[in-house]
Amino acid sequence: MALEITRDEAGQLFTDYSKYIYRTALLLTRSETLADDITQETFIQVFKKFNTFDSTKPIKPWIYKISINTMRNMLRKQKWLTFVGYTPETADKELIEDMIIQNEESMQLWKEINQLSLKSREIFNTPLLC
Repeated sequence: MALEITRDEAGQLFTDYSKYIYRTALLLTRSETLADDITQETFIQVFKKFNTFDSTKPIKPWIYKISINTMRNMLRKQKWLTFVGYTPETADKELIEDMIIQNEESMQLWKEINQLSLKSREIFNTPLLC
């Protein structure tokens, strides 16, 4: 039997679990903006798919799984947009700063590697055969 969610139940679910979802998203993404977006999108999906929820099971793991899937989809989309060179106007400044720092660290690492002897550098330039 499909469950319907009332406005009051939806409000209560959001009140009970939104902080949990936000904290989880913030922990995994380290971006407040992205954590807000993930929390919002998670509850949109929860409300849309509430009729598929098995009421004999606890709801928290079900909501958690939706949030993780939402997070994966958003991060995948964000990586693709970065790959094609598109940075949304609402991009989180911290995320951009992290990318710049990571790029600078990578450049510094290669600078140090290039100071090694030719034989030692071969280790870093040889592709792994797995």
